[in-house]
Amino acid sequence: MIRLGTVGQTLKPGQSGTLRWLEQYGKELILVRYRYDSNRKIRQTTVELLVEENPWIPPREKTVLVEVRWDETTLRTLVKNSGGVWIPEIKRWEITQETAKRLGLQNRLDN
Repeated sequence: MIRLGTVGQTLKPGQSGTLRWLEQYGKELILVRYRYDSNRKIRQTTVELLVEENPWIPPREKTVLVEVRWDETTLRTLVKNSGGVWIPEIKRWEITQETAKRLGLQNRLDN
């Protein structure tokens, strides 16, 4: 089993202390960490490498429909500024479930 010590420094490629590893690993180098184990009195060097890159489409956040009356201008502005989209056909705002929770609108959800 490998014992890893306390992290002393985390360095990005090109910073002092990474040049040797940058020469060895090139553009695949993500970061270099120096760890210190005071019990064993050693410094450990770890590197993080990019080994694969593939296309990825992030999952879409769950959205909900919320009713905000026309005269609730402050709330309407909050919803709009939080990324809400007005759906005129059903007279509802579409927002993420997380936004509804953050704005305290759970009691106004249609779906």
